[in-house]
Order: sequence, then structure tokens, then C-alpha cells
Amino acid sequence: MLIRPYKPGEELTLRKVFHSAVHHLAHQYYSPEQINAWAPNTYDVQEWNKRISILKPFVAEINGNILGYADLQPSGYIDHFFVTSSHARQGIGNALMLHLQ
Repeated sequence: MLIRPYKPGEELTLRKVFHSAVHHLAHQYYSPEQINAWAPNTYDVQEWNKRISILKPFVAEINGNILGYADLQPSGYIDHFFVTSSHARQGIGNALMLHLQ
């Protein structure tokens, strides 16, 4: 597994990771209305891209596939921390957290 800074142009892939995590992992804790408000199927691509470029997350990849990402802001705040549902509970989140420390 490689943990590295995100590269411009990866925003769509990060959106897919985010959407997968919210819709397939968080559904047990939130109502369908909350899930759809948090990660709607349609979204403003420019706003998303801008947000990711501001967050400057680290991405976790295996064999060139981005499977998770997380950011750590200068204040210590973590805004995004997501792993794609197909690779949940396989150590990707743990690796990201260790990298952020």
C-alpha cells in the first residue's frame, strides 16, 4: 500500500471513494435522507474539485487503485476520512491514520 499526497485530476476518483463509503458503510448509522443529503448522487463538480484541492488529502492506493483518502488540516482537524466500501476493514483506514500522525 502506498500513502501519498493527492494529485490534481484525482477528484472524481476521490468522489467515488467518498460516495461509496457514505452510502455503503455509514448507512447503518444514518437515515436514507441523511445519507442522500451528505453524499447526493448529483453534485457540483467544480465545488467538489475546489474542496479537494483545498483539503490536500493523502490517498491510499494499492496497485495504482485509490481506495481511501484522508486529510489533516494545520489545526489538527480531519475533515475527510473515507475508505471505499469494497476495501473496508482491510487496514487502509489504519494506514491512513498512522500516516496522519
